Amino acid sequence: MGEKPTLKNFCAALFYDWATGMTGPLSLPLAIASYLFSNETVKIVLGITAFGCVWAAAYGVWRRERIERNLIEDKLSEFIASRAVLSPNNPYVIPIPGGGESWRIKISNDGGAARHVHLHLCGIEPAPKSDAWTSEYPYPVFQAGLTLDLNDCHINKGSAACFAITNIWNAAHDSGFLCSLDTKNSGLRNVPIAFGEKWTLRYKITAENSDPVPFTLRMSAEENGVVFE
Repeated sequence: MGEKPTLKNFCAALFYDWATGMTGPLSLPLAIASYLFSNETVKIVLGITAFGCVWAAAYGVWRRERIERNLIEDKLSEFIASRAVLSPNNPYVIPIPGGGESWRIKISNDGGAARHVHLHLCGIEPAPKSDAWTSEYPYPVFQAGLTLDLNDCHINKGSAACFAITNIWNAAHDSGFLCSLDTKNSGLRNVPIAFGEKWTLRYKITAENSDPVPFTLRMSAEENGVVFE
């Protein structure tokens, strides 16, 4: 950690540079002048030299501080430019060929290229009523059309990636709907949501070079289908 910018530290740095200037290369011509010229002349030259060394010392202190500050600002600018700025868009739905629908969401990036972007479902409130839901949080949310082993995601600045929140199908006996939120048992354990159930889903976006981005979605089972908002 550097020294604090106190008046005491400034004066110490100024005195060090001034003393260095006075006892360094400039001391030789002053010593020669003391033999060649009168004492009064030497005093004048010495005064001028001392005054010049003060200004040179002040410039030296300022110059070092500016160089260090510029280096820090450059590193900070590089760090900020390398950070991704991720945000979720509004969810949307597309039909699934053969029946059902797929709810999806795009993750946008307004910063540096985002590396290893992941989306996880971190909680549902209130908990689903079905015993099929085991609450094994967090659940990974895959990119649309991809599986876990192909889910590594990178998003360039100004681009977006699409993640599949869940697929929805009609449940048997017109009892509601089935959803694929349980990605740890994909295809084996679809979770039912009955008519009238309303859930608040908590998600988190993470990336190697981004702060975590939490957000929530509200999911409800209406008579005409499942709705996200």
